[in-house]
Amino acid sequence: MYPASFEYVSPKSLDEALSFLESHSDSSKVLAGGHSLIPLMKLRVVRPAYVVDIAKIPGLSYIKEEADEIRIGALTTYYEIETSDIVKRYLQALAEGVSQVADPQVRNWGTLGGSLCHCDPAGDAGSCVLALRGRMVVQSKSGKRVIESDEWFVDTFQSALKPNEILTEIVFPKIKEKTRAPT
Repeated sequence: MYPASFEYVSPKSLDEALSFLESHSDSSKVLAGGHSLIPLMKLRVVRPAYVVDIAKIPGLSYIKEEADEIRIGALTTYYEIETSDIVKRYLQALAEGVSQVADPQVRNWGTLGGSLCHCDPAGDAGSCVLALRGRMVVQSKSGKRVIESDEWFVDTFQSALKPNEILTEIVFPKIKEKTRAPT
């Protein structure tokens, strides 16, 4: 089945994307990798008037080590997370968890942020983010807000993200090297 007709929007900056969402939030869906949204559109479960593709917006794909935390941009792919020395050192459960997501093609294209926004209960990334006490940083034209992982997952396929917001990064507290759960 083909999706219902929609208008494709490709903003060049985060500010441009947020401005568009501010005025079209009720009729728009944000697209990152597309692994979750496109199948729902093809089944016509989701019928947005506008698809806002943020995949090419600069500055949303990174892994940064800071004094007490690790910051991961929302557009960072599973593969980038899986192979990151920083993630393997301080968030080993996340590196191992995303290494089991689907297949190599999906891991090379799918994003952590996209998976978290989709809130599929069968998704692997959400449980890792919950276990590691991740915090989601979201942005709108009004500013930024931080959502704790235990408040992010509202329901099946429903996050705490508002229609005019974009998830920009996920922040984790640093876990000591070689920390393991008791066996």
